[in-house]
Amino acid sequence: MTHQADRIITVVIPTFNRRANLQKAAESVLSETRVPIRLHIFDNASTDETEAYVQELAAHDSRVIYTRRPENIGATGNYAGALAEVATEYFVPLADDDWLL
Repeated sequence: MTHQADRIITVVIPTFNRRANLQKAAESVLSETRVPIRLHIFDNASTDETEAYVQELAAHDSRVIYTRRPENIGATGNYAGALAEVATEYFVPLADDDWLL
């Protein structure tokens, strides 16, 4: 028997200073209602409004998890770190300037 938690799809979005693009990407993920989704955003120490936006998003949607790097570890490091944090059987990596259709 498959439990609901076993079917969760984690979507990871690594990002850095792309708040406007990130919003479109995040909204596309959170609009998915056919399957259980968890959205995990990995902020690579952004200096724009990314942190405030994601904290507000997480405060209003329990499916959102936010990890903020204390310092920029580079795009490759942030992406690898995001993938290493996936704890569900199914996941989708999504760039901060992409969106789900």
